Amino acid sequence: MPVFLAGSGFGRAVSASLRTPYIEVSHQEGHIAAAGWSSELGIARRGGFVALHLSGGTTELLAVHDRTSVELLGGTEDLNAGQFIDRVGVRLGIPFPAGPGLELLAAGGEPGAVRLPVAVARGRQIGRLAISFSGPCSAAMRELDAGKRPADVALGVLECIGRSVAVLCVEGLRATGLHELLASGGVASNSIIRGIMQREVAGTIPRASLYFAAPEHSRDNAVGVALLTWQMHIVD
Repeated sequence: MPVFLAGSGFGRAVSASLRTPYIEVSHQEGHIAAAGWSSELGIARRGGFVALHLSGGTTELLAVHDRTSVELLGGTEDLNAGQFIDRVGVRLGIPFPAGPGLELLAAGGEPGAVRLPVAVARGRQIGRLAISFSGPCSAAMRELDAGKRPADVALGVLECIGRSVAVLCVEGLRATGLHELLASGGVASNSIIRGIMQREVAGTIPRASLYFAAPEHSRDNAVGVALLTWQMHIVD
């Protein structure tokens, strides 16, 4: 993506000017490192774990074999989780980005009053696990057209995302045989989604351990890249 190429070019220029090593890592590796550092999972472990990145621009499930080996297990086929939230939020008149406002509105909703479909392939589809939020988003709009209470629809959206990513994570843990899950991204900071994930993932895979990034280290930041550089250049 152009934004990453611009950052890479700037980094190369600084590296050449200062005559220091240029160490390149991916955007996702940076997110994973920052999330692990801000949670109880830590950054030094070398065993594998599964990482969920849930945000406005990304809905991906990854297998992290070690700090330099990340494998894409699956993710969205259409809308990202944050886009789903924003589309419904804008329809409800909530300021963009709609995540905080939708969570606040959902606090007054009745659990189960609006139950949106979960669209997740419970197995490997075209080489990966697939999740879709376009159908659930359309269903949420129909519920609003039918006159359902905004608070109930808001809660239904967050419950749908929570149940959907819980299924995605369970399938990813089963496919890899791993037992630790790290969740990051702005959407993963939502307390309703976190609660559903904790309940359903742990309830399906009793050995599973869930770790959540601190909200301030879930968003785009430089902490993870700095940590990876420190590990590769100084620790090693």
